[in-house]
Amino acid sequence: MPTSIFYLTWVIIMMFMIAVMMIYLPYSIVFVDGNTESFDLVIDIFFWVDIILSFNLSFKNEEDKYITKRSEIFINYVTGWFILDIIASFPYQ
Repeated sequence: MPTSIFYLTWVIIMMFMIAVMMIYLPYSIVFVDGNTESFDLVIDIFFWVDIILSFNLSFKNEEDKYITKRSEIFINYVTGWFILDIIASFPYQ
């Protein structure tokens, strides 16, 4: 459920990861000569796990009722944020 403690904690972690990427990515492109593959892999894993969680997360419909049927969740996610999430999660190197 989107109101669970686990999900709210996950959202905070993902917000932190996005903030880290906003700062670290430009910095690493300009100043870091070393290998950053392990850090990039950790970030990529978090974003891929987020996609998997999104396929299993209920949502509210127009009537403010939570939809928990997996087929409806799948259709809602694929027709919504899925393409953007895939593009954002694809490794850039």
